[in-house]
Amino acid sequence: ISQSIRYLFLDGIQLKVRRHWISKEALLCAIGITEDGKKEFLGFILGGRESTASWESLLLLLLQRGLSADQLKMVTVDGNAGLISALGSLLPGVTIQRCIVHKIRNIVGKCPRSLRGVVPAEAKLIFYATSQAEARERFKEFKTRWQKQLPQIVECIEKDLEELIAFYQFPYRHWAKIRSTNVIERAFKEFRRRIKVMETFPNELSCLRIMLALAKMLNENWEYKPIKDF
Repeated sequence: ISQSIRYLFLDGIQLKVRRHWISKEALLCAIGITEDGKKEFLGFILGGRESTASWESLLLLLLQRGLSADQLKMVTVDGNAGLISALGSLLPGVTIQRCIVHKIRNIVGKCPRSLRGVVPAEAKLIFYATSQAEARERFKEFKTRWQKQLPQIVECIEKDLEELIAFYQFPYRHWAKIRSTNVIERAFKEFRRRIKVMETFPNELSCLRIMLALAKMLNENWEYKPIKDF
């Protein structure tokens, strides 16, 4: 693992693996972006469920393989409770960013059908401000407008506000890349496309072997394609 990983992205994808029965298991994955904008698939484990213990196993693996907690600036996550707990114990000093895409999806899910065009669009404005101070101001306006009618949506944002707007602390040109887990979601999309023909992995070993080959392929594709203007 490169010493210059600045941003870390963590998420899980559900896969079907045949054991004595067919079980749905989470493949927990980590992707990093280096100081100069190079993406790296850093590692994965087949973790059963997305529990604190499973996420701790992946984080320990990354740290053993050279991930520097001192060099790391931020970790972007979807808000899974087990993952947040694991980060608290193994990377306590690192800034956490909650994925804004997942949060907008949560808002859409809580929104009355008649307001699904308006409320998520207004919530998005919080995450497209020009500074953290402006983002807080936009949240206040959002809260004033919707507190009475949609208290559950205001609460959904407010409880995680600081972690949703953490990305504003970093250079402007990085914002679009680091405020969501899109970098890892795109990798999952590629995984799904490649394994579509396989309904179920015949066993754990075949699952790990195929996912390793796919991770290696992604790293080879990214090797000479750093993020533009990072």
